[in-house]
Amino acid sequence: MKARRATSEIAAIHKDPGGKLNVLLVFPNSYFVGMSNLGFHAIYAALNSLDYVRCERSFMPDESLRGSAKAQMPLSVESGDMASRFDVIAFAMPFENDYPNLVRFLMLSGITPDRDRRSHGEPLVVAGGCAVSANPEPLAAFVDAFVVGDGEHAAGEFAETLFIAKQERLNQSDLLPRLAEIEGVYVPELFEPEYGPDGTVSAIHVQGDREKVKRRVTPREELVPARTIVFTQDTEFGHLGLVEAVRGCPRACKFCMASFCSRPARFLSAGSILRAARSTKKHRQAIGLLGSAVADHPDLLAILRGLLSMDMGVTVSSLRADSISPQMLDLLRRGGQQTITIAPEAGQERLRLALGKPNSDELLIDVAAQVASAGFSALKLYFMVGLPGESLDDVEEIVSLVKRMKHGLRKRSSGKRDVLINVSLSSFVPKAHTPLQWAPMLGPTELSRCIRAAKTGLSGTRGVSVHADLPKWAFIQGVLSRGDRRCSRLVSALAETNFDWQASRKSVDVNPEFYALRTRSRDEILPWAHISSGVPVGELWRSFESYRAQMKRQTVGEE
Repeated sequence: MKARRATSEIAAIHKDPGGKLNVLLVFPNSYFVGMSNLGFHAIYAALNSLDYVRCERSFMPDESLRGSAKAQMPLSVESGDMASRFDVIAFAMPFENDYPNLVRFLMLSGITPDRDRRSHGEPLVVAGGCAVSANPEPLAAFVDAFVVGDGEHAAGEFAETLFIAKQERLNQSDLLPRLAEIEGVYVPELFEPEYGPDGTVSAIHVQGDREKVKRRVTPREELVPARTIVFTQDTEFGHLGLVEAVRGCPRACKFCMASFCSRPARFLSAGSILRAARSTKKHRQAIGLLGSAVADHPDLLAILRGLLSMDMGVTVSSLRADSISPQMLDLLRRGGQQTITIAPEAGQERLRLALGKPNSDELLIDVAAQVASAGFSALKLYFMVGLPGESLDDVEEIVSLVKRMKHGLRKRSSGKRDVLINVSLSSFVPKAHTPLQWAPMLGPTELSRCIRAAKTGLSGTRGVSVHADLPKWAFIQGVLSRGDRRCSRLVSALAETNFDWQASRKSVDVNPEFYALRTRSRDEILPWAHISSGVPVGELWRSFESYRAQMKRQTVGEE
């Protein structure tokens, strides 16, 4: 890995390991995927800004991701060192479906996966990222400490504690309580769940006087935009310098972790964004602005104009339909963007309203027309299927809406080239710390039926393409997103069987449907109850009840 990747990279950081805390930062997926993750870059920069820390990167070997039982040992990109030679293995975990890759990485590296069985001489294993910040329990059997929330804000305090412990030659039993004193750090050894006869969590026992683990939040005045640190063409957005525009989201869409797990929403200042863009200009001539609510940035038009005045191209991630304006589209088109992406999420207005996305059909059709008038070549639409209370008729409304939006595009782009519509269908997966954390998801068979209905309805529609995720993997994500520590057995089995789902299910005494398909009650102790997102549980429950009431009211009205 090292020889090929190192020669194609720009601005990688190289340090001598002597006398330092040596950290291997791991993205448990391919290099191609990991190198476009801004959180990964942010932690790499934060750790390497400390003189006493040497942080290098590693990824899953490509053959491991293809299911090979004879995958190579993963190595550091910078030095080619083995993982076992580092003091700390730090995993960036934005996606639940990468959980088995964490275990597989440790296995391939010759490091004991189970934390209770690791010897004193093996590296400390830590993890952070949005997935484990919401619910770390399925990985609690493997990880010594989690960072919940903004990892780069905790990096200095965390690394300093580890560096001092290394100098003092502390054993892990003395180190872990010290780490637990840091705000945002969760040490699973100090928390022990108990289960009742019905399989739910009956209690969570805590050592000492510790309370809930509070999410680490970077104050807005201290927030620096995450940006691309190491440049490579061997990644999805390799032609861009990526810059963070907003942390979190001011909206309150009931399914969305960004709305509830990253509060408060923090817009990066226009000046800091433009400075970050300027620092990347010698390596890339175009900027990708990332965030869950880029279109809501109060200074977005000024930022776009500033980038254009620097002779830089610009693209943005998904836009809010109700925030799009002709001026915004004009600036993006001048910046070289070819495709506009929006996320209606549902075909029915009543569903969008219940979810917290009150965009009318007329607004969405008008946005499509604006996209055509502004000269874009494509419009990408994100929809979910399997939403709580959604019927097959509701899914078929996705077909109707897309066709009406396509008609609006054709009408406005008459005499010009046709604007393509790319439809992306994903399966609803309930997430911890959101209002829909209590809701069930559909099983793979039902999800497949919904996806097939939408695909069939849009097949043959000129200028429309449809892509959908695999329901099997959505179901696995649903199990892990709301799983407890017993799911670690399933994670291990997936790693050991090279991700053979059926073999893994048969090999462990874990019922996946119990975690994914069941409605949770208000008084049930959720496996992540000891992790505080900063949003009161009562507020989340009221929002969930509001969703159910709206769906029930609309269903009765239709009858």
